[in-house]
Amino acid sequence: MKKIICMLSAVAIMATGCGFSRPHTKEEKWWLGGVIVGQAADGISTKMFVRQGIEESSVFAGKHPSDGTIFLFKAGAVGIVYVLGQIDPDNRLLYYKIGSILGFAPAAWNYYKLTQ
Repeated sequence: MKKIICMLSAVAIMATGCGFSRPHTKEEKWWLGGVIVGQAADGISTKMFVRQGIEESSVFAGKHPSDGTIFLFKAGAVGIVYVLGQIDPDNRLLYYKIGSILGFAPAAWNYYKLTQ
């Protein structure tokens, strides 16, 4: 699984220089930032959970993922959303909005559970 995430991240990095898509609008840049921040927040809160001995619910990451595994999953998620936006620029804003929600929603849930 780590190899798949590494390959997807590599594709995302390669796609940044391809130039096969139109430039980002200001709104798209903000939402892409939301994707990045949302995934980072989820990664940090997941890391806090795991360090407290609570099991991760992701079947892909395992019950006690390492910091590196969490980072790879979060980087892979950002990469996938970015590549989708490059491949289909007409729906880029939609992908970025969904990607933001998919990062912030679990982060908010983790924060809620950590503060109980």
